[in-house]
Amino acid sequence: LYVHKHFQSFVCISDYTRRVLDERKQLFSISNPVRSIFFQISQNGAPSSPVLLFVGGLSPLKRPMDLLLVHRELRSRFPTLETVFCGVPEDDGYFQQMQQQKTEGARFVGHVQGNELVDWLSRSTALVLPSSQENLPIVIAEAMAAGVPVVASRVGGVPEMIEHERTGFLCDVGDIEDLVRRLEYLLSNPILRVEMGKMARQKALNTYHPDLVAYQTTNVYRTMLSEGNSE
Repeated sequence: LYVHKHFQSFVCISDYTRRVLDERKQLFSISNPVRSIFFQISQNGAPSSPVLLFVGGLSPLKRPMDLLLVHRELRSRFPTLETVFCGVPEDDGYFQQMQQQKTEGARFVGHVQGNELVDWLSRSTALVLPSSQENLPIVIAEAMAAGVPVVASRVGGVPEMIEHERTGFLCDVGDIEDLVRRLEYLLSNPILRVEMGKMARQKALNTYHPDLVAYQTTNVYRTMLSEGNSE
């Protein structure tokens, strides 16, 4: 509140955050950058067996249980499917329920970052985030940079990132049937996955590349300095 009251200009990472701020303020939209290493990921070496990836806290807010139930449903149709959960438990009771629902092919690998996350994305068929609340998840931008389609909940700033049915799929929170339907369609169509991945990477290049973000940020400072000097 102090910052909002005493500053007249703000850089917003999404339209979702812009709506929170006073329209009388001067607002600039600049996305968070994605490290260059994610743009260098090649999907050529991706395994033939499908891998669904979840990255985030294992908590009710992120709803990884939804993906665990989806995995159970899809496993009967895709016997080699792996679903990998990257994150640490944030609610012991919730994680215990997840362990009880865990079936063959589902893996909990703990917290991952840096090169380990790069490795998982290079092996993934899709990133899945069924969260009930998000702002602008950097992992979605990282997956897009890597050319990995994303299936995620239609919450917060996520619809700004994912072009539905072009770079990924958007689902309503808690709609397990729709998650199953979208992922089954994606898993069954390798050509679609490749095309979605290419479009996702292109959008990432046009939005999240660090050189672009640095250029946009520099321009904001130049604008502010110019306006200050003219007063």
